[in-house]
Amino acid sequence: MAKLDSLEREADRCKAQFEARLEQVKQRLSPAGIAEEALKALDLPGRSATAAAMNSVRRNPLLALGLAAGAGWLFLGARQSAARGSKRARTSKQKPVKEVDHGSRHS
Repeated sequence: MAKLDSLEREADRCKAQFEARLEQVKQRLSPAGIAEEALKALDLPGRSATAAAMNSVRRNPLLALGLAAGAGWLFLGARQSAARGSKRARTSKQKPVKEVDHGSRHS
């Protein structure tokens, strides 16, 4: 019976650790958490600028997410536009094909 109690305590401890880790992951994957990670990766030179940006993101996480989505949309649009432009340039450099008239036979 003591072994069963020991196993139950161990299971409860593992469950508590799992729940704590899950909460940490939720925080990191929230819009504010993603923005915070991005700002940390940039390592802006001014600490006060970083702190001000982080405070703004914490106050308005949806605004920050919208700005990030808009920037990504613009980036993808510019990339697709450049791809279309290079495709047009390739097709306009092709040599014109000579037309042959096969319909004018004399009997």
